[in-house]
Amino acid sequence: MTPRHFLPALLLALSVLLPGAQAAAAAKPDYKADKFTVKTLKGLQPGHSAVLPEVRVTGRGIKKWRMTFRNGPHVRDFGMKMPYMADRGTAFYAGANHGSPHVFNDAWEFHLASNTWHLLFPPDGGDHLTMYKARHALIKKRDIGKNKRFLNDWYAKNVVLRDGTMQTKGGGPIRPWHTWDGITYDPRSKRALWAVLNAGHGHLRPYAEATGQDLKALRKQLKPGTGLWMFDFDKMHWVRQTDTRFHPKLKAMGGFLHYIPDLETSVWFTSNWNDDSGMWSYDSVANKWKNLHPNGRTKFYGVNVNRPGKNLAPPQEMQVAYSARHKKLIAVRGSGVWSYDVEKDQWAKIAEDIDIFAHDARTVFVYDDRNDVFLLTYPRKGLLHAFSLKTNTWRELRPKGAGLFKEKATGYFDPEWGVFVLVGIKGRTWVYRHGPLP
Repeated sequence: MTPRHFLPALLLALSVLLPGAQAAAAAKPDYKADKFTVKTLKGLQPGHSAVLPEVRVTGRGIKKWRMTFRNGPHVRDFGMKMPYMADRGTAFYAGANHGSPHVFNDAWEFHLASNTWHLLFPPDGGDHLTMYKARHALIKKRDIGKNKRFLNDWYAKNVVLRDGTMQTKGGGPIRPWHTWDGITYDPRSKRALWAVLNAGHGHLRPYAEATGQDLKALRKQLKPGTGLWMFDFDKMHWVRQTDTRFHPKLKAMGGFLHYIPDLETSVWFTSNWNDDSGMWSYDSVANKWKNLHPNGRTKFYGVNVNRPGKNLAPPQEMQVAYSARHKKLIAVRGSGVWSYDVEKDQWAKIAEDIDIFAHDARTVFVYDDRNDVFLLTYPRKGLLHAFSLKTNTWRELRPKGAGLFKEKATGYFDPEWGVFVLVGIKGRTWVYRHGPLP
């Protein structure tokens, strides 16, 4: 091998052996703006909507996954949120399905001007649902020999104990849970944060059995921490949050994780079962959690029963959006609206409308900071509503132009272009520009 061919070959070898080594040469994608898309966005008038051409799909390992991801990542169950990343000019997307048709630990970003889904981190370990089904079958004592061989092979090929964490060899969570509203982007650390709620340590025993290693020796290598996983854009793989200090259990389901610029931290909240309910902030730069104790240390599990004075905070499976103008985090669930005042550290219910329905597996909720309005859509029913903090009321919207396609979609508000963006499961992108309306 000649010297000029040696370095590229070495880099290729390292990219196979080391997780995230590909990122050393993986700069930010050079997205080429689509002329028709840009023309449509520039010409979109307030109160109007439009549908863009079919999305492009690019990224790492996309050739292998072309058939699965022909229209992008598809909308995952309980995965309707796309945090916007201003420094990258894109929106992030990740999440696992409830089960069918697959469970992936992949990561994506969407670029509007080029109308492109870009695969940042291909599914590592393939479909984790196959592993889950085999483990469940063993518990039920079905096809023991067949499933045992499959699991030994799967763990040996795909799993490793590294940096004190059980993870896939490429650097991803094992059998991740739903996303719910538990995903955000922290511009300070430049990482996307996902409340996977799974540290992966439950996979230690089958991993030890599959690789013939001593379970007790492996257990000593585990690091304490949470089920919060962060996507590192420099290394291009997931990293689990670890520390030995006081932190939430981060196990309760149906919560939200959202970056609050005025606090310079991400906030985790859940009002689900057990003592894991509550509200915390996470400083990803200092790697430190803080218990916020809102509403005078109110315990939120059980306070959401629909009785006067008891539903102080949103119940599980809520959706949230933040207004820096008002310094308030707004949550919606069902027909209710709740407000969290950042300065007062206090929740309050501010509205109830029986004509509204919000749910983190069916609707998309965003804040349009240009027009100071919160937008909620139920794509499959073709519904779009706007909520104003000035009046604490909803208003149904009927945009002129392309109708809201009635299919499952994920979305976000794009501040660069000033439009509400929905990307559907069939590879279509719908955009809406709000503004002064009659």
